[in-house]
Amino acid sequence: MLHIVLVLLVLLHQTNGHGRLTDPPSRASMFRFGYDTPPDFDDNQGFCGGRDRQKANNEQCGVCGDPWDAAVKPHEAGGIKQNEYVETFIHFI
Repeated sequence: MLHIVLVLLVLLHQTNGHGRLTDPPSRASMFRFGYDTPPDFDDNQGFCGGRDRQKANNEQCGVCGDPWDAAVKPHEAGGIKQNEYVETFIHFI
């Protein structure tokens, strides 16, 4: 039993999670679905500038994973990745 716990702890420690929003596609991923938007090949890394930077920013994150304290936020309005497309509105209840 102890061996199983140790193996699980080692595997959890080595987890490197990445993902992207595809339904509806995020601004960073829209180019993958045929939209005429600037490509963002790091669209699976919307991680707010990293764990330490997000912690320094009081756990705050900018829109679409941009760092909260960044002078230029590429995915927000006016940024280089922002576009006129609105793929889908999501309403949370």
